[in-house]
Amino acid sequence: YGNIQAEFPMGPVSTAHRGTYRCFGSYNTHAWSFPSEPVKLLVKGDAGDTTFEPTEHTSSDHWDSYMLTTETQFQEDPVLWGHNAQNLLRIGLVFLVLVALVWLPVEDWLHRKKLQERASRASRQECRRFRAQSP
Repeated sequence: YGNIQAEFPMGPVSTAHRGTYRCFGSYNTHAWSFPSEPVKLLVKGDAGDTTFEPTEHTSSDHWDSYMLTTETQFQEDPVLWGHNAQNLLRIGLVFLVLVALVWLPVEDWLHRKKLQERASRASRQECRRFRAQSP
């Protein structure tokens, strides 16, 4: 990330091309760079009368007159980080659901086991009392 100078050759432009543009770089088919600072393209009148902002480029060559040169600083786009944060949130929620799905049946099983142990103890004590009372 840092200052990178980029040149964007543009053919004859019309007022339909005016607007704000951002630059992205691609390092592989799945990863894009952070977007550049916005660059405003101003077009007044016909293709012969164009104004680019920012520009410090002057040339007599036909294509060079439509060259937009700007120095941009790449920034971390909150939207890109938003996707990562959303994915982490989803993974965390899935983990919590899985823990709950495991914990609830285990808790139920432990509760039933305790009840069975209490019932068996109570029945053993009843048997002892009954035997003690028998002559």
